[in-house]
Amino acid sequence: MKTYITVQDDWWDTIAMRVYGFKRGNEHLMYVLLNANPTLINFASFSAGVAVNVPDVSTITDVQIPLVPWRNSTISPA
Repeated sequence: MKTYITVQDDWWDTIAMRVYGFKRGNEHLMYVLLNANPTLINFASFSAGVAVNVPDVSTITDVQIPLVPWRNSTISPA
C-alpha cells in the first residue's frame, strides 16, 4: 500500500485520478480510497499534508461499487 500526501483542496475523486490515472470508467476507484481510509471518511475537501492510504488495485474485481440510492428501489412497469 502506498501513501498519497494531499495538496490544498484535494477531493476524493481528484486524489483517485492522481493516483490511479484518469480513464473513463475508473470513477469507482474513489470508493477504494474511501474504504482504505475509514478515519478520513467524513472529509470531502482536504487541507495540504494529509496522508491518505492508497491500496494497490490490480483488477476491477477488487472493487465493490455501491449502488446509487434510486437503484435500490423496485419500479413496477405501468
